[in-house]
Amino acid sequence: MKNNIHPIHDRILSREEREKFLNQKGMVIWMTGLSGSGKSTIAIALEKKLFEHNFFAQILDGDNIRHGINSNLGFSIEDRKENIRRIAEVAKLYKESGIITICSFISPTREMRQMAREIIGKNDFFEIFIDTPLEICEQRDVKGLYAKARAGEIKGFTGIDSPYEKPMTPTIQIRTVDMRIDDASDEILGFIIGQGGERGEKGKSNRESHRVEEPPSKYDKFENLSVWQEAMKLAELIHGLVENLKIHALKEQIYRSAISIPSNIAEGYERNSNKEKIRFFYISKGSCGELRTQLMLLQRFQKNQNQKLEEAIKKCYGVSALLSKLISARLKFEK
Repeated sequence: MKNNIHPIHDRILSREEREKFLNQKGMVIWMTGLSGSGKSTIAIALEKKLFEHNFFAQILDGDNIRHGINSNLGFSIEDRKENIRRIAEVAKLYKESGIITICSFISPTREMRQMAREIIGKNDFFEIFIDTPLEICEQRDVKGLYAKARAGEIKGFTGIDSPYEKPMTPTIQIRTVDMRIDDASDEILGFIIGQGGERGEKGKSNRESHRVEEPPSKYDKFENLSVWQEAMKLAELIHGLVENLKIHALKEQIYRSAISIPSNIAEGYERNSNKEKIRFFYISKGSCGELRTQLMLLQRFQKNQNQKLEEAIKKCYGVSALLSKLISARLKFEK
């Protein structure tokens, strides 16, 4: 019988380590960020530390996916979606085998990442945003890809002529400008250990692990609905506004209120019963009022006048007014 050897670290596992691996809880650490942000470097450091702590981990990235199972895919938006779909399916199989799977992919749109979350399962999918400014990524440009994109040799390159949608509520946000690779991998490791590595029993995380999910991609069909569209614009505005807010508890509350508005609007439209629709619209309207109050509190704490904050408060009133019209129309329909 062959020894159980991890393919990355080439180390023979003891009986106790094998039992630990068999009992650990599988999960998916999904790293997203621009090319050159440091995803792969952090992933390698994290995998090594996980192994040293007797966790069984495996990295999935462009090198072992694009040259194998996805070698027939290009870089069109359709092929990118299919690339992420296949990766998510593989990650799900790994996760169900008890492996901590570290996925390191740009995955540029929220729709793609939400698709991966839905395939893998929202309770086992943890989004890690490797937040590195474009100019820093270009300075690194180890493969010379940014230079080629700037010269027009590569079309549809993320960050240059193809957009990257930042996660609105990542589980962890790593700013590589302010953090060393070792510290970044330690932070993610601490979170994983806090989630519980054995027998699926979740422990307390070393940081607040409750995060609000992004509005599901299935709601994209409401993109032409004015009230939903305005609610999404508000959520985007709020994300940019409080991204660097140091009052962590207030930041979480504001995020929760902002994201719940478009989600509940869409949930209302998904309901068959008109009464249920109205109920969800009222919930969204209540979230608007709650968000407005939170923003006004934040305004009181800030000494300097913030135009974006003023704009967000006004937009709260605007979305609330649209919801009132929607509720009124539905009530008339009910009568």
